[in-house]
Amino acid sequence: MYDTDGYREIYSMDISPPCIDTMKNRNLERRPSLIWHVMDCTNLQYEDEFFDIVIDKSTVDCLVTGNNAYKKVAKMM
Repeated sequence: MYDTDGYREIYSMDISPPCIDTMKNRNLERRPSLIWHVMDCTNLQYEDEFFDIVIDKSTVDCLVTGNNAYKKVAKMM
């Protein structure tokens, strides 16, 4: 999306600080306007309707493997 379609204001988040640090550093030169946040997807710190679209890359897969899985997925959505 960034490289081929011109989208520049892309937010990425993960619950893992090392993951965010690694990805931020990996993309700093080629994709400087990407926005990175350490955050729990079941407790987002954005206003309602902040995003136009959300693309999930495997988060639901991770959430459905534990206790109260469907509640966690519903909270994320």
